[in-house]
Formats: sequence, structure tokens, C-alpha cells
Amino acid sequence: MIKKLIITAFIFLFSLSLFSQNSGDSIVIKKGSLENKYLLNDKPLSLNQIENLLQTNTDAMIYVNKAKSTATVSYIFAGIGGALIGYPIGTALGGGKPNWILAGIGAALVAIDIPIVKSADSKLEKAVEIYNSGLTPKTDKQSYNIHFGLNQNGLALVINF
Repeated sequence: MIKKLIITAFIFLFSLSLFSQNSGDSIVIKKGSLENKYLLNDKPLSLNQIENLLQTNTDAMIYVNKAKSTATVSYIFAGIGGALIGYPIGTALGGGKPNWILAGIGAALVAIDIPIVKSADSKLEKAVEIYNSGLTPKTDKQSYNIHFGLNQNGLALVINF
């Protein structure tokens, strides 16, 4: 009798963890000054990782693809702008006569790039919000009621979820 009670208690304890599983975790958005950071279980996600997670949600993927296209344009502006700024600085450090007009054009490209980065980030944020809204809500507390009762076999432990 004691053996059955102990076995039943262990089965009961181990079965409790089965009810605490989630169907999916939401992606957390941490707002930044220029770009947002996207975290899943406190780990940062890249754009490609977000794309892999959101593939099952077609509505979210529309915004992910728009964000990727805009980000590509942003990378081009930033790369060319950075090179045009860096070349005259390198020339000046090397003792040559720098062409500061190139640095000014580079600075203009970087300035133009800032709203493009913001646009890509807002599209990605919209995609993540659509994805998160489709997940089942995660609750830390489950509603249940435990009490002892009597049945035809004697004393019973009753659990209602």
C-alpha cells in the first residue's frame, strides 16, 4: 500500500511539469536610440534568425521581407558613406592632403542613412508584433484547485484545472 502511494506521489509530481510547457515564446523588443534589439529568452537575435522564427507567419514575413530590403539599402549607404569619410581621414593621418569634400559627401550619406535604418527597424518591429500577437499567451500562474475528498474507494486527492 505504501509502495503504491509513493509511486502515485512521484507520478503526480513529475506530471506537473508537463502542464507548464509553452507553445511558443515571444520575441522581446528593446528600444534603442538608433536601432532596436530583439531578444528571445534573453539572447539577441539577428535579422536572419528573426526571419527563420517568423517563417510560419505569412503576415509577419511580408514585413520581414520589406525590412530586409530596406536594411540592404541602409547597408549600402552606410558602407559608401563610411568609406568616403574614412578615406580623407586616412589621407590626413598619412601626411597627405585630404579631400574634405569627400568626407562631407560621406557624412551626408550617413545622415541620409539614419531614417532608412529607422524605417527598416520599424518594419521589423511590426513583423515581430504580428508574430507575438499570434502566439498563445504565456501565463506563469495556472488556475487549479486541490482538495481531499471521499469516493467509493475511500480518501481521494481531487485536482481541478
